[in-house]
Amino acid sequence: MRLEVVIPYRDRQEHLQKLMPHLWKVLTDQGLDFRITIVEQEPGKKFNLGMMRNIGFLERPDADYYCFHDVDMYAEDVDYSYTDMPTHLAYACEQFNYKLPYRTYFGGVTLFDKASYEKINGHANWYWGWGAEDDDLYWRVALVGFKRRYGRFWSELHNRPGSKESQNENHKKYRANLETTEEKSGLHNCRYTVIKAEEYNSRLRTILVSI
Repeated sequence: MRLEVVIPYRDRQEHLQKLMPHLWKVLTDQGLDFRITIVEQEPGKKFNLGMMRNIGFLERPDADYYCFHDVDMYAEDVDYSYTDMPTHLAYACEQFNYKLPYRTYFGGVTLFDKASYEKINGHANWYWGWGAEDDDLYWRVALVGFKRRYGRFWSELHNRPGSKESQNENHKKYRANLETTEEKSGLHNCRYTVIKAEEYNSRLRTILVSI
């Protein structure tokens, strides 16, 4: 089974430089057939984490399953093997004292088989800046079923400029979207332009995108 690891990225070079050799070794030691795609959003707009994850999926449609991986989470005890349903891996993270921060948390590091990700229509594209995209994801996976696989990660805190404002705005949007009957934002209306794509080897690709 081929695994595609999607890492959304912007302005986090220090974290990415730590993550890549560490993650590469973990995946290799587990004997997995993996590739890694780093999806970088160009400057100019607030970061859109959900859309970066969708783009990574859309640009690599031939994998059997996908791992959406935050750039600042480093595996201590994590099983990245195949899953046949939405699976939350970031169960025990250092930044949350190695406990699930709240019942509906479904962020940080997740696994999806291809069919399940398509069925939930991926992540929402309408959250800009920090907050709410993972809460939205929880309710999408809750409709199709999900599981948690214990994963222990150490993590690094980082500054989130304007995070309070964007968090408040995004959670207002999130609550409104829970009540709407309109078609949900996701893979089907993810619009973007690839500015540059680079293949470093058969397992590593970077994509710079405009959204």
